[in-house]
Amino acid sequence: MQPSCAGGKHGAVHPGSDNPANSGASLRCAEISVEEKQMSAAFPRPHRRWVVPRSVFAPVNILLFLLPALTAFRFNAVGQLMVSDFLAAALFAALLARGRINLRQAYLRPVLIFYALWVAGMVLSDIVNQSPVANMAKGWALVGLFGIYLVVFFTLVDGRRDRLFYAMIGVGAAALLTSFTGNARGAFFGLQWKFGAGLSVTLLFLLALRVAGLGRRKTGFWLMAAAPLHLFLGARSLFLLTFLSGALSAFTLHFSRPRDRVFAISLVIMLLFGGMIAGEAVFGEIVKTGVLGQEMLNKYLAQTAGGRSIFFGGRPESIVSLRAISESPLLGHGSWAEKPQYRYLLYQLLQAQGAYVNWNAEYLTRVETIPSHSILLGTWVQHGVLAGLFWASVLVLGFRALLAGAVAARPGWSYEFLAIATLLWDTLFSPFGGERRCVTALFIVIAAALLADHLKSLKKGQGG
Repeated sequence: MQPSCAGGKHGAVHPGSDNPANSGASLRCAEISVEEKQMSAAFPRPHRRWVVPRSVFAPVNILLFLLPALTAFRFNAVGQLMVSDFLAAALFAALLARGRINLRQAYLRPVLIFYALWVAGMVLSDIVNQSPVANMAKGWALVGLFGIYLVVFFTLVDGRRDRLFYAMIGVGAAALLTSFTGNARGAFFGLQWKFGAGLSVTLLFLLALRVAGLGRRKTGFWLMAAAPLHLFLGARSLFLLTFLSGALSAFTLHFSRPRDRVFAISLVIMLLFGGMIAGEAVFGEIVKTGVLGQEMLNKYLAQTAGGRSIFFGGRPESIVSLRAISESPLLGHGSWAEKPQYRYLLYQLLQAQGAYVNWNAEYLTRVETIPSHSILLGTWVQHGVLAGLFWASVLVLGFRALLAGAVAARPGWSYEFLAIATLLWDTLFSPFGGERRCVTALFIVIAAALLADHLKSLKKGQGG
């Protein structure tokens, strides 16, 4: 017979108890957290009669849903603007006027300090590079709106992980709304799935499992089981992210002693990097069988020619970005810098990978911005090392949150792991712009909330 939690309905065995009789029970009881109780109260299990919780209609939760959901509605003016941009700006002005922005909130102050350094670097870069006014307007609008989203999300969430649920529903709805409004390119199970719809459907799937009452581990196993769908639909990175996020959720570890936590964190790090290496190898073997089609096979062989990793072989823009950074590492090249020599270098790399390039085509001169396929590298190219410093701090925050969620007494949910894993991936391998200025800001807040909750539980444990 398994030991149960003593005291109350769910028990009160302390995770750090030295009593051998309670050691097994303590690990199982560690999963019961304040956040979990809040979520359980908000979303009853299936055997209960369904009642729409009042918290759904709380103004803050409605706003958290609308901010990412309204990224689906866009129009062109000083670049591409979204309806959510206006909502975020209005909320920022209202919060500022009422003095509701709490700078003492966990991680908000350091994030804003690094953000202010980025802004200073951007202004200095544009002045030194004498950027055209039109390019400055687009660059400053993008960075300014991103900062507004950061402050608004931090303020609305206020460290409450249960509120993140509603924001994630908005993220899930955004790509579907984009598809229905005709703003998305390609087929739904083609380009749309690879560039947003796949992540949205996955998030909605996870949130449905959460509402249905499935626990963390079962939800993690479901996510791992569903991950191969992305592979067959051509979304390789999403397959990797969903599988790793599911594994982190399914195999969370709970240790109270510092020495045990160090061991657990080391184990998670090895699993993360080992999983990426193994995933690349397994994907290569699957592709070589031809089960994913001849087009996928040809693309894989071209991207990995010469022993290149598929992570970089499929992103020649990053090679061009590194060249541009090496030629102006401190100040960058300015907002929306237009230097055709880097664009021609990209086409040469694409041609070397087997892609057909029509050197007489008009598109060779229509777009002259420096190519980038990484938020970190792209912002560094434009605004210099201070922009790179901000995104390096985001990587540190996200990685710490990922580890904390995997070994904490209040572990992360699958959709939190997926959000943070996507944040890390996009920072390294995806371009900045469009809905990412909203969604990336939200994912940073999710990482901060998860890490702050973990550190809070550690302090309580030490105090007890």
